[in-house]
Amino acid sequence: MDIRCGKRAVAGSTGLDEPSCKDSRVVARRGRLAVIGLLAPAVLLSALVISPGVAAAASPKLTIKPSEIYYPCSEGNVTFTIKGFGKDKKVKLREGSAKGTKVATISTNSSGKGATVIDFTDTMPGSYPYYAVQSSTVMANATLTIGECP
Repeated sequence: MDIRCGKRAVAGSTGLDEPSCKDSRVVARRGRLAVIGLLAPAVLLSALVISPGVAAAASPKLTIKPSEIYYPCSEGNVTFTIKGFGKDKKVKLREGSAKGTKVATISTNSSGKGATVIDFTDTMPGSYPYYAVQSSTVMANATLTIGECP
C-alpha cells in the first residue's frame, strides 16, 4: 500500500514509520479506532439479534384449578398443573412448605409439564400453600383457598 506523506509517496509503507508522516500516523490511528468503534457494537448487536436457537429458560410454575373451593358445598377434585420443570422428572407436591408433607408426585413430560388431581373432602376452610419441588433450587408454589359456603 502506498501512502502519500507531504509531497512524496512511500511505496510499500503504511507511512507510520516515516518521520514526515507524524500527522498521518495520528489520522490513520484515529481512522482505525473509529472503524473499530463502529464495527464492534454492530458485530455484538448482530450476534445478539441473529443467534437462532437461544431461548430463555422457563421459570417453574404451579397452577391450582380451581384455586378456591367451598366447604362443604363445592368440595371435590382440584387439579395441580406444573410447567417449566425438567423433562421426564419426578416433582414432589408438598403441602405447607417446600419441605412439608408430600401429598403427590407429578411426573413431567419431555416439555417439563405435568399434572395431578387431588380430591378434597372434609377439609376445613383456610389457605393451604402447596409447593412443587424438583430440587432445592427448582420449585414453584401456589395457594388453594377453602372457604365456607356462601
